Parts: sequence; structure tokens; C-alpha cells
Amino acid sequence: MARGKGLDVGKVVNQAIEIFVTYGKPIVHYGFIPAVILLGMLTTKPRPSLGQLLCLHQTNGDNQGGRTSGGQYQEHSGALSCYTGSILDSALDVDPGYDFGPPDSTYSLFDMNVDAGGGSSGQQSFSGASGQADFLEPLQRRAPRRSSNTQSMAAAAAAADKPRGQGYRKLWQQVTKVGKGQKLSDGMGLAFSDMTVEDLLRIVLKLAPQESAVDAVAQGLYYLDSSALAALLKELSKQGQLKRSVEIFDWLRSLVPSHDLAGLCDLYTYTTMISQCGSHQQLRRALELVAEMRSRGIECNVHTYSALMNVCIKANELELAQDVYRQMIEEGCVPNLVTYNILIDVYVKKGQWEEAVTILGTLERQGIQAEVRTYNTVISACNKGGQPEQALKTYEKMLAAGVKPSATTYTALISAYGKKGQVEQAMEIFNDMIMRGCERNVITYSSLISVCEKAGRWEMALELFNRMHTENCRPNTVTYNSLIAACAHGGHWEKACELMELMQVQGCKPDSVTYSALITTLERGASGGAR
Repeated sequence: MARGKGLDVGKVVNQAIEIFVTYGKPIVHYGFIPAVILLGMLTTKPRPSLGQLLCLHQTNGDNQGGRTSGGQYQEHSGALSCYTGSILDSALDVDPGYDFGPPDSTYSLFDMNVDAGGGSSGQQSFSGASGQADFLEPLQRRAPRRSSNTQSMAAAAAAADKPRGQGYRKLWQQVTKVGKGQKLSDGMGLAFSDMTVEDLLRIVLKLAPQESAVDAVAQGLYYLDSSALAALLKELSKQGQLKRSVEIFDWLRSLVPSHDLAGLCDLYTYTTMISQCGSHQQLRRALELVAEMRSRGIECNVHTYSALMNVCIKANELELAQDVYRQMIEEGCVPNLVTYNILIDVYVKKGQWEEAVTILGTLERQGIQAEVRTYNTVISACNKGGQPEQALKTYEKMLAAGVKPSATTYTALISAYGKKGQVEQAMEIFNDMIMRGCERNVITYSSLISVCEKAGRWEMALELFNRMHTENCRPNTVTYNSLIAACAHGGHWEKACELMELMQVQGCKPDSVTYSALITTLERGASGGAR
């Protein structure tokens, strides 16, 4: 519906100042807050219905004395009721075509159980309200008539009467109990208005094992949408509280469809919970959650299918992961980069390097820019498949696409050159890492030392080992195994024994490879090859 000039906000603010000056600060609690809320409603969509507007006006006018200590503000009741009424009047003055919304529309703040006028607790009543008829008549007369939406005033009031149980209703009940010098949270626990994902997370993390997470956060959930809830569930899992995440979500799943919180179980939260399934036992749960989504008419999207594929990989069900991918394609769901990265992971585990390389071509045809993780995984697939040449070609494509290599890229390339016995080229990659300021880690050094060991370059291996210490990079068992094996090639059994002792001093536990390399070194030393 076309709007007129719109609500005169300046006029309303002037009215607020005038009443504030006239009646003093106490009026802020009982007049200004409802009026500001009403102002916000009139300037946003969806529009509140007449019944909902009357609900706030009625509450503002009728609850001043009864809701305050000793009725000290009762004398201001009429003025405050007129204040909220004047805002409604202003809306119609400047905009005769104001769209109040359908009588049965809902607005969470007004879905509250208030003992208004002569009504009983838990039920709205517009009977017995002082001056109600005078206020209602001009609104009914001047509100626009709509053939399908505007019914009788009784229908509008019934819409406001409908109990919803929303958290804002409870917040409003607490707002009306705040006295002079009090804060919203005084004596009431956490203020509902401040319930954020971080607040709820802190509450759950402080719970004792026997305490219920549902009881602790249920009221706060009224203030979250499904995406915020998904963030909470995800963060709980990151904090090692997966059981709490499951507890909250499973409770929401158990609610009847008509419950106010049942809608939080949607695409976002289901997908989040599927992604949190990590073990083989949880694979069944992930599959059951997808079945439940379909049963509820919630369509899986690319993120859902990608999450399920990833769960399949974690459970080592690689064929099932590919089945999920094919089903996704059959349903017309277009894969994204995350999907393709997961698919490459499947090919790596299955040793299908050719299929992994093919994915790069698919991405190029679909106009999807591969990321560094994509190239790294393909390079790894080629290495595992014994195709170092193809790994190097993939690296060249990566540079041509303008993607910056990472430490993982360089480590994979060092391994590729090592398999070809090209130590000098591997060292060039290492020097390039240094030049580009790329961090070297224990995996990088272990790979390069292994390359030197296989090429019989024990001196270079020891130099790299010393460099590790200067960069505060702590060697692991794999590093020591390669070093001891390099000493075996050079016949340096004394150095090998020193490394064995140093290894244990630094807390690295020798394994079968360590002892095998040390025995080989000692055998060569005993045969006269020691130096």
C-alpha cells in the first residue's frame, strides 16, 4: 500500500520530551519505554494489527498504579495512556493510508499475558478499561479497510490474545516490575535482553555434568534465530561440549511442531549437527538426521550434502561419500568448492590421482577459483600415486592461477622431488620458502632430511638438523629416524648413537624404524665402515 508522508518522528520526540519534563524521570519506566517501542513498530514491517497496538496502549494505561510500589505513579496513568494514543493518532494524521497489517499478524513483543483492565491473569482483556471506547472508536473509524485482512475488532483482539510463549513476553513482564533504582537484571538472574550466543555459551560451559543444559538456556533460545543457534551449537562442539550441543538440539527436535521453538530446527541447525558427526558410530546419526530433514520437508542444500560427505570420509566410508555426491547431482544441487575439495580427499584416500587432477579441470570449466588447499590436496594425491611429475605440473598450474603456495605446498613439492632423487631441486624449493618468508615446520624439515637420507647426503641432513634448532623447530621421531638412517649411509655409527640418546632426552620415543636404522648403522661400523 502506498504510504503518505510517513510518521512524523520529530513530532513524537517533542511529545516525549514534553511529557518527560512534566512528570519527571519515573515516567521513563512506564510511559516512555512503551511509546518508543510503539514508535519502532509503526516504522517497521510487518505492521502490527490494531489488536496488538491496543494491547500495548491498554497495558501502558491500565498498569501504572497496580504494577508500581504503593501506586506512587498512579496519578500519571491517564497522561501516559494518552501519550501512546497520541503516537497512534499522529500516524493516522500524517498517513491516512497507514497499513496496520492483518488482524491475525503476530509481533513477538505484544504476544504477552498481562492482567489488563478487568481480565484474568494469562488472558488479555479490553473490558473495563478507562476511556477505552473513546480511544478505540477513532482508530476503527480511520484505519483502512481491507477486504481480506480487516475483520471485526474482536478478531483483532483475539489475535493479540493468542498465547505464544515468546521470550519477549517474559521480558516485558520483568520490565513492568522494575522499580526506581533497580536494573532489569536485579534479582532476576540474567537479563533476557542481553542473551547472546556468547552469554548462552558461558552458561553452558559453567554447568556441572549433572545439570541440564536445556533448563539453563531454554529461555535464552527465544532470542536466537536458527543461524545464531547454529553458531551456538558449533561453538559448543569446538569447546569440547559436543554432548551439550546434542542435548540442546535433540530437545528441540522432540518439541511438537506448534511449539514456538520448534522452528529452530531448520536447514541451518540440521546441517550444523550433521557436520559435527565425526566417528563411524555417528555416521548413522548423520544419515538419520538427513532422513528426518526429508521427512519434515526440509530440503538439503550443497552445505548439507558436503557435510555428510565429510562425515563419510571421517568414517572411512569412501564409496558412500561418492554415493552422496551422485545423489546430490541427481537432485540438481550444484557442488561448490568445498564439495570438490571433499571429493578430492576421497580420491586421495582411494589412490585415484587421475580423478583428483580431473577436478581442477572441472573447476576451471565451471568458473570456480581453486584455493591453495585444492592444489595441495591434488599434489598430495599425485605423490601418493607415485606421480611426482604430475605433482610438479599441478604446482605450475597453481602459480599460473596466481595462488600463493603454503608450507604444505612446499612440503609436498619437496617430497615430489625427493621421489625423483632430485635433492638440489628440493633444496631450491626450501630456499624459495625462506625467500618468501613461509614458515618452516617439523614436517618440512623431516621431509627434506628424508630426501637427503635417500640420496646419501648425510652431511646436508645434519646441517638441516642443526638449522632446525636455530629456528626453534622441535624434531620428532620421524626426523630422528631419517637422521639415523642418513648416518647409516655414511657409516657414522657414533653419531647415530648420539642422536639416539638425544632423541630420548628430548622426549621422542624410538620406534621399530629407529632401532632398525641404528642396527644397520652399527653393522656397517662393525664391518669396518666406521669413521
